[in-house]
Amino acid sequence: MAEISGKGKHISPRVDLTPMVDLNLLLVTFFMFTSQLQASKAMEVAMPFNKPGHTAATTEEEVLNIYLSGSETVRYIEGDPLRPDNLLVTSSWEPDGLRSVLVHKQQALQALISKGVLSARSQLTVLIRPDSNCTTAQVVRALDEMAITAVPVYMITDMHPEDYQRLSQQFVHP
Repeated sequence: MAEISGKGKHISPRVDLTPMVDLNLLLVTFFMFTSQLQASKAMEVAMPFNKPGHTAATTEEEVLNIYLSGSETVRYIEGDPLRPDNLLVTSSWEPDGLRSVLVHKQQALQALISKGVLSARSQLTVLIRPDSNCTTAQVVRALDEMAITAVPVYMITDMHPEDYQRLSQQFVHP
């Protein structure tokens, strides 16, 4: 082989990455603007406005307490939760389950309003009380039932120790 002699320096190739950064920025911007954003799957929950000095008065006929646990049954108390004699149980997610309980309670409330026993501003108030064994899916199903039956006022609250004691008693089937 022939040997090339020369005094020239060996120059290594140099790659300028500045245009690559610009191209990546343009591509990211393009895909952000052209991609469709996923719609939110959250359920809108309207929270009551708390005015100072204003108390919400509800009667016993307007209140329905729903107790959710790990089982497929829903326990509920119509009216005063301190009376253990009105603890009822229903199948949770069947057509004649929680939805029929809510519809029946709304109809009973409307009947009391039409008779003049309750004021025209009376509305059903549902307290959803999940225990530590309750799954998120059961709470979401209960919230779906509130939306389907158009319950005007509902809230999720914690269970108290007396609730656990009350629920350990024998159930009354409707």
